Amino acid sequence: MQIGFLAQPEQRVESGKPAEGCMLTFDSGRGITFPDAKHHLIGCGTTGVGKTTCYFLPCTRHLLENNHCGLLVDIKGNVRRQVRALAHSCGRDGDIVEYGSAPTATPLNILQGMDRYAMYEFFKTLTIQSFQGSSQSLDWHMRGVGVAADCGQLLLYLNGLDPMFSPDVVTIAAMLNNPAKALELYKLFKARVYDSQDEEQSLFVNAVDSNRFHVLRERMGDKNSRTAIEDDQQMTWNLQGVRQALKTFLDAPGICDNFAAPGGPGLDMRHILRENKVAILRFGLDTGPIGVSLARAILSDYYAAVYELGMSLPAGKKCFVCIDEYQEVADLSNDRFSDVSFVAQAREFNAIFLASTQSMSALMHRSFNPAAVEALTSNCNGRVVFYSDDPMTQAMVARYEPGLDLKTLRPGEAFVIRYENAGRRHLHGTETLQEEFESTRAIIEGAKTEENPVRPAPAVERHSLSELAAWAQANKQPQIETAPGVNPGETHGDRNPNQKNIQPQRVCPVKEAPMTRNYNQNGIMEKFPDFFVDEEVSISVPAGWLDFAEHALTAFRASGLRVRLTSLSLEGNALCASEGKGDGFRHRSESGALRLLNKLLQGSGKICALCGERMTSPVAEAKSRERDMYGDDDDDSCESDTLPICGKCLQKYELTFSSEAPNPAK
Repeated sequence: MQIGFLAQPEQRVESGKPAEGCMLTFDSGRGITFPDAKHHLIGCGTTGVGKTTCYFLPCTRHLLENNHCGLLVDIKGNVRRQVRALAHSCGRDGDIVEYGSAPTATPLNILQGMDRYAMYEFFKTLTIQSFQGSSQSLDWHMRGVGVAADCGQLLLYLNGLDPMFSPDVVTIAAMLNNPAKALELYKLFKARVYDSQDEEQSLFVNAVDSNRFHVLRERMGDKNSRTAIEDDQQMTWNLQGVRQALKTFLDAPGICDNFAAPGGPGLDMRHILRENKVAILRFGLDTGPIGVSLARAILSDYYAAVYELGMSLPAGKKCFVCIDEYQEVADLSNDRFSDVSFVAQAREFNAIFLASTQSMSALMHRSFNPAAVEALTSNCNGRVVFYSDDPMTQAMVARYEPGLDLKTLRPGEAFVIRYENAGRRHLHGTETLQEEFESTRAIIEGAKTEENPVRPAPAVERHSLSELAAWAQANKQPQIETAPGVNPGETHGDRNPNQKNIQPQRVCPVKEAPMTRNYNQNGIMEKFPDFFVDEEVSISVPAGWLDFAEHALTAFRASGLRVRLTSLSLEGNALCASEGKGDGFRHRSESGALRLLNKLLQGSGKICALCGERMTSPVAEAKSRERDMYGDDDDDSCESDTLPICGKCLQKYELTFSSEAPNPAK
């Protein structure tokens, strides 16, 4: 008698009746059961062949009908309505919680409840996703991410002093772009909150004060000296990546309103699991890369919640993550909260991973790592492959059935590789899903669901950085507690012990304070006052480009056109201006005048950002780098993908660049 793994599995008799307790049932009566689904599923096929209607929505339907909880990612915004209809059909309307960029989404302050580490991971995800692997200087940009997390930590400390200092992305972005006003908040912290006996606070202060390029560190001495200008240049390099990511966050439609809502609750994925809810994460196509970045940040938080609570789910309960158009958000890195890591461990935490993608090549394009794609797909033991002419997808199928051509499959027909948990073996064959398609479509069409009403954010006023800095300036000195009848000169020992101390009165915030400008603006706003809005202006111009920026604005003024600018800063390797429009002057689309100004500013990429000397042509620069690599030093200039820096400045400031991307060494 054979036992355990040596025992032969009992041969099943395949009847024409639908399988019971299946997550996906085929027309043949066979199916993928929930125990089998714990080994995860991935669907693959060209657009329009039935991935969503025959595979993704039916699987989601059965998860909802069996009262499981989880997260559904709708990165293109095209399945949310159907999922709501499926939830309505099984009486789970109240379990659906929607997040994302749509007006129907629940407004959040995504930083609410985060500590510094969580904020660092959040800003790191936004910054890395914004580069999409195009930068090899991520270590350099991570310094800027650390500065952003420090700004969030500062607001956490000040929040204990007054609730107006609640951390949010809008305030932190303003602090990164306006060091002078951010410094006022840091001075308030050191005057009113800082306790040198508190180890955490002492480490925070030491980290800030020891970083010459930190936005919270006070600059000493002449602000127009060479050292001060160099420090400002280094700070600009550090912050370029995170500034760019946060600018995209603020500009994307619906993102700022729904993820940085003043007074809004934090995002708590643990609540989703504890309360047996289903969260729909939906982003419109117009959100661009920031929607993908936020989806990744929220997925990481959800994975952490599964690792924490998955084993404590009630008996028979499972949690799931369903991702449509998976190739848009896949993370196939070695990170602990990547998809590869999660799929390898999720079964032990009662979690089901369900994804739908266009092809294996699409996943390869996302990661450029064949081993990572193979690791993910090999751990998804259930694979439903529809019509496809992708060679990599065809190669995966050929391992199981070499003679099958995926181009011969009809709509609704799929080659299925399924893992039989009882026999611990893979079964495969061609199946049709017509019945699943028709029953799911009938439920969706028959459900009468009302659009989720818009849920306004709590009526809490957002305080601008100018107001916070003004309040900080007015309340910097510690206030003396006094009791009734106590004269100003009395000591604590002179007080009546029966009298209680009176809490100090909070000084009302000043509505408007004189603007303190960053020292590298060099009088630009004074020379061109008609071009800039009155507050929250960010001007970050490298030293060598100050004269160039003034010449460009002078030339633009001669055209007779006018713009109202909110920023003049780096965009790629040249200067770029942003124009204020509507509430908060958040930039939506470029006017003709702004396009003309940015054309004039583009020329800054042809001169050295440090000394202002004109660079040679890009072709000559490329040849120069090649000669430098092979020992010929005839042409000693260098142009990076971040800033153009001439060879003289490279030697003078001892900067080192790789042949592909900048890597400032000092």
